Amino acid sequence: VPFHVHIVEVAERQRVAWASTKLTVTAIRTFMFEESHVDGAPVTIVTDHKLFTSSVLPLRLFYPRPIIRRMTESVLASLKTECERVAP
Repeated sequence: VPFHVHIVEVAERQRVAWASTKLTVTAIRTFMFEESHVDGAPVTIVTDHKLFTSSVLPLRLFYPRPIIRRMTESVLASLKTECERVAP
């Protein structure tokens, strides 16, 4: 589903959130980043939080979980690629 997003929050290296509205559905998506280590190697743990609301559609009954899952995997893969590209 094509949609336009706008950034609603940025905390450098900690959090980014954006929102969009399409066909009465408003989505707010927040990614939180936590630095950690696995076997001594630095890693980043990413937490993804999504909130969908609509005053018209019963989203709790028709939440398109497989579609949202594919979108999430695509966004996280793109984010990983870009972070690795620009990392020092």
